[in-house]
Amino acid sequence: MFMIIAISATLVGCASATSSGNIQVDSQIEANVPTEERSETETQLTAEVSDGELQVEPTPCSATLTPSNPEGPFYSPGAPERISLIESGMAGTPVLLVGRVMTTNCDPLPGALLDFWQTDVYGEYDNEGFELRGMLFADENGNYQLETILPGLYPGRPAHIHVKVTPTGRAEHTTQIYFPGSQFGDADDFVDSALIAALEEATGGNFIATFNFVMSP
Repeated sequence: MFMIIAISATLVGCASATSSGNIQVDSQIEANVPTEERSETETQLTAEVSDGELQVEPTPCSATLTPSNPEGPFYSPGAPERISLIESGMAGTPVLLVGRVMTTNCDPLPGALLDFWQTDVYGEYDNEGFELRGMLFADENGNYQLETILPGLYPGRPAHIHVKVTPTGRAEHTTQIYFPGSQFGDADDFVDSALIAALEEATGGNFIATFNFVMSP
């Protein structure tokens, strides 16, 4: 049985400042996650002195495009919509995955569809049902959250989570999320630094991972 933990989730990158609300989910991971965005896009101010006058110009927020990665042979369409992939009695270390779906200008992409699938703690995929498979939609600010477990090592590959991201009215983008640390396996040719989530250990040995999906404007 998983222990109840309290996680304070702060989205990184170019996300705007957020306030937190307390959410209790079925797999007994309790987290403080962003619920309200105060502004759509933050800017930094740069100052120049011209003709004795101080001129301040905004510098638009920017972010790096999320690289694509192979779909692999184990994708199954039709996964259920849910925000937790953890089921009763499931082995593994819980991780709360949070982030934003946004453009390179840090504009949110509300309603983006995210379709996740991964291995269990033993490195095996469920190819007959939808264990550790699920879809969800980003909220009006582009924020998303998913409860799952840290994936086991599939032979010959580092630990990873597959994702298909489909912003409203845009093309599907397939990629993978990786994790830092040698315990998650050696990097291969598919691992890009832009695909490595920020991972923090929380109370009770559980984890929180932060990853932003960045699409073209």
